[in-house]
Amino acid sequence: MIINRYSALRAVTSHLNPMDDLLDWLNYLKSDEYLVEILFKQHGLSMPDAKARAKRIIPHITTAISFIAQSFSGPQEVSFLPAYYAILNLAKVYILLGPRHADLPQHRWHGATYDVEGKDSHSLLTEEITLKKGGALALFYETLTGRPIAKERLIKMRDVYPYIVDISAEYRIATGRDANIVGLEFKAIPANDKGEFRLRVRTFPRDVNQDISVKSLAVLRGFTKNKGEKNQFTSPVFYCKTDEITSTVRTMLACQYLFFAHLQDNVTETAITASAFPLPEEFPIALLFFHMSSVVRYKPEVLERLQKGKFWPVLATARRHSLFKFILLFWSYIHQEHFIIRSA
Repeated sequence: MIINRYSALRAVTSHLNPMDDLLDWLNYLKSDEYLVEILFKQHGLSMPDAKARAKRIIPHITTAISFIAQSFSGPQEVSFLPAYYAILNLAKVYILLGPRHADLPQHRWHGATYDVEGKDSHSLLTEEITLKKGGALALFYETLTGRPIAKERLIKMRDVYPYIVDISAEYRIATGRDANIVGLEFKAIPANDKGEFRLRVRTFPRDVNQDISVKSLAVLRGFTKNKGEKNQFTSPVFYCKTDEITSTVRTMLACQYLFFAHLQDNVTETAITASAFPLPEEFPIALLFFHMSSVVRYKPEVLERLQKGKFWPVLATARRHSLFKFILLFWSYIHQEHFIIRSA
């Protein structure tokens, strides 16, 4: 069975460019009529509240679309700056639909800093940003996870890039290391003849030699590792009707915000992490673009050095693929369904 972040799934095929189609669809969200209906039906807002939220959301959608257009129409070297501001505006829409929506006016600032006077790094992966307890990025993280950022965090970019799915091939070429991402295959097995089941989970790490512990898979909290079976785990026994297995399994799994937007061969992807600060798929993308927008603004000498280094293909790919993924994740969040768009 496939377990995604959202229970509903919608897949479409594009005969042209999926990014072009997706950007065209964003214009639906500039429609007060369309957006109010989505907020009422999918987010459970009252009609008066849906109308009030839509009025606050639409300017962010309009601004994000303009920044996205700017990021694709200019030189790729500086495209990270408008792309980041597009992501920031979309992140604020997440916030406006979450429990901290009333706090956004007091947290419009970024919520992260980049030390422009610090010593220049010799590698993209040793570059650092500081994530604050307040600001838009902090509220965005809390909206995604339900967990506030309790303290200021110094984040090295080497702890961000392994969690960005759409540049994992380029990351491996540049570093020789696999991304910290694992595939999960779920299978319900009858435990007895009383209607009880166990959920068995087989994992597929990018490095086939990697032995994963249950502590490094937050979504499998409460599961145990199978003795003598590498990278396989089992849940406690649970009871449910056969036609309710998938919905019951969803309630068993923790941290569903860590499921990535992937659908292939009955495998769900998630992060391999034992950190107390887990990263949902949207968040490392936002941090990547915040960091690179800061480099573009404040350190052209670092930007020039990056363009000559082995990580530039990673960044050039992120400029397109990771921006596309963020917009796709945003569309899924707005509609509360796992959305996939494939090329024909």
